[in-house]
Amino acid sequence: MARIKEVDVVIKEKYGLQPGDELLAIDDKPVNDYIDFLFYTAEEQFNLKVRKQGSSWIEDVLFVKEDIDTGITLEGFVFDRFRTCGNRCIFCFIDQGGPVKRDSLKIKDDDYRFSFLQGSFISLTNLQEGDLQRIKDLRISPLYISVHATNPRVRSRMMGNPKAGEILPVLKELTGSGIAMHAQIVVCPDFNDGEELERTLSDLFSLGPGILSIGIVPVGLTRYREGLPHLEPVKEENAREILQTIEKWQEKFSKERGSQVVFGADELFALSGFSLPADEDYEDYPQLENGIGLARLLREESKKSLKKIPPGKKGNAGLITSKLGAWAWDPVVEELKKRGIIIEPLIAENNFLGPRISVSGLLAAQDLWPFLERKKSLPELIFLPRIMFNENGKTLDGFSFLDIKKRFSPVQLEVAANLEEILEKIKPYRGELL
Repeated sequence: MARIKEVDVVIKEKYGLQPGDELLAIDDKPVNDYIDFLFYTAEEQFNLKVRKQGSSWIEDVLFVKEDIDTGITLEGFVFDRFRTCGNRCIFCFIDQGGPVKRDSLKIKDDDYRFSFLQGSFISLTNLQEGDLQRIKDLRISPLYISVHATNPRVRSRMMGNPKAGEILPVLKELTGSGIAMHAQIVVCPDFNDGEELERTLSDLFSLGPGILSIGIVPVGLTRYREGLPHLEPVKEENAREILQTIEKWQEKFSKERGSQVVFGADELFALSGFSLPADEDYEDYPQLENGIGLARLLREESKKSLKKIPPGKKGNAGLITSKLGAWAWDPVVEELKKRGIIIEPLIAENNFLGPRISVSGLLAAQDLWPFLERKKSLPELIFLPRIMFNENGKTLDGFSFLDIKKRFSPVQLEVAANLEEILEKIKPYRGELL
């Protein structure tokens, strides 16, 4: 059931709507998700059927819009049955999540509505009767699609679902109807790399401008793969081959469309030793959430912060990060050193999920405990990456910042997302302005 979460003061006074009221229908049409709400409230006026909070009283409210926004926020995005994943992907991170205590990494969502509203990647294997038509009719675009391979045999094998092989006809129907999409390819060596990657990129190229971006990322492998198919990690040689393929297709897309379209994950550059692309090469950074362009964005934003540092100022702190994070920070740390500000990268190995996991966002609190053994040799001030914590302020293993801070006492801990935050928070501990 759709429930009202927030109401603007003016709307509350004019229509008597309150947080907690249930929205039963709009113009006698049920509201199954937030897309229905957006679509049905696009008119200048409409009728809301509302059940008042804590009662059985139902009101009909004739709503006349005075602005583009209705002034009403609903709780959540989906009010009917949540669509879960029916695949058994050989690389599924949730299946190899082990003791992770984060709901977002335990629930196998695969709902096209979340793809549109929140940018989550979906497989398109669980579309129900009428879903495809609804996507086209309501222009639910762009969508974020986990493609992985367009060869029916390969995709079905990788996703553990015979229906997965039908991806290309569905993509053709959607793009042919004006639905745009961002595609994702998780590369698993000996499955969808090499010739299969070439085939997939060729097929996606043939779909035309409806393919807005293609993100290519290496498979992530944790220590918890018991009972799962054997997979090899992407190594240096693999990464080089993948990036060479990406570069070739970037040239082809650029000539045809004026956009590179295909982008490789930061991890591929770290593994291969290839130079990170320039800021302009990432265009509008369409797949940051996929770890594509984060390192370049960090370095570009840090340049602005570096320019603000007055000459002659000093500072000293530590920065706990992952192997990939340290690689991203390396040129920034070197520039700070030239200015007399020492930031010591403290590289934490991921013991919680396994050493093959190299991103800072998947560090657990337990991965920091080894640093406790060397308290006396640690800087007095240490920064933790903000990306370690979710929206509830908890790490993968369920620790809060306060929990971690207590363990590190008397070492002073702070959280920072970027260089600007580090420079802001380092001030009080130096007794001077940076």
